[in-house]
Amino acid sequence: MNDTYSILLYDGICGLCNAAVRIIIRYDRTGSLYFAPLHGSVARDILERYQSLHTADSLILVQWVGTAKENVLIKSDAVIAIASYLGGMWNFIRVAAIVPRVIRNGLYDIIARNRYRFFGIYDTCPLPLPEIRSRFKE
Repeated sequence: MNDTYSILLYDGICGLCNAAVRIIIRYDRTGSLYFAPLHGSVARDILERYQSLHTADSLILVQWVGTAKENVLIKSDAVIAIASYLGGMWNFIRVAAIVPRVIRNGLYDIIARNRYRFFGIYDTCPLPLPEIRSRFKE
């Protein structure tokens, strides 16, 4: 892992979240984004620094982890920022930034509230394949 890195905290038992992580891994050609389940020790350490995030029902993107520039994005802001890691055809998602945040996050919240019903739930957080395991932090 680089000295400065970004990490995506995600719901490890959510079918949609796991699918999103697989897509990100496939298209993040620089391999610069790391992943950790929300219920793991890495997420716990980060969430201790940001008490307001304990109730966030969202993907949490932490950029420049552990530096003075550390930046936290949630909900639609995180999704838009993730598109910049993917580039190419995924850049179209960044256009959503022109939509007012209240509207973007309202849509995000509807999906988040229903994600288990729409996309399923795992009994446990799936283990990553050996070839990508280094991008996951517990």
